[in-house]
Amino acid sequence: MLLVTIGTVMIYSSSSILATEKFHDGQFFLKKQLFFLCLGLMVMFLVTKIPYYKLRKLAWPGIAASGIFLCALWIPHLGIRAGGAVRWQASVELLAGEGVTTFVEVGPGTVLSGLVRKIAKGARVLNVDSPESLEAAVAALGAGTEG
Repeated sequence: MLLVTIGTVMIYSSSSILATEKFHDGQFFLKKQLFFLCLGLMVMFLVTKIPYYKLRKLAWPGIAASGIFLCALWIPHLGIRAGGAVRWQASVELLAGEGVTTFVEVGPGTVLSGLVRKIAKGARVLNVDSPESLEAAVAALGAGTEG
């Protein structure tokens, strides 16, 4: 419940100005969130009354339905594209085409580094996920500019 409360407060604090401008009601998104919160809690309460062994029969059909819905994402024009999705491949191709040869990924993990290596063959990729790796990256970048 703490997480639900924090999330609801965050929705209100981040959307009240937009809601006031667009809907002339600063609590528009808060009311919407609270409605679905109450609906979700009621469904959760009702599901707790169903014996778990009866739900076990729905496990395999549920997994199959999940797989079907996941595959449906590949059907063109079935879903809605919203927001500003980052097209990493196009971005890396553009940068490599402009002559960028060194890429730096900041943060834990190396997912984007692997993507860059796959797209821009021969590009130098540096990972920064600790103070030590930051120093090494700065040294490597400095060594590339000297001379």
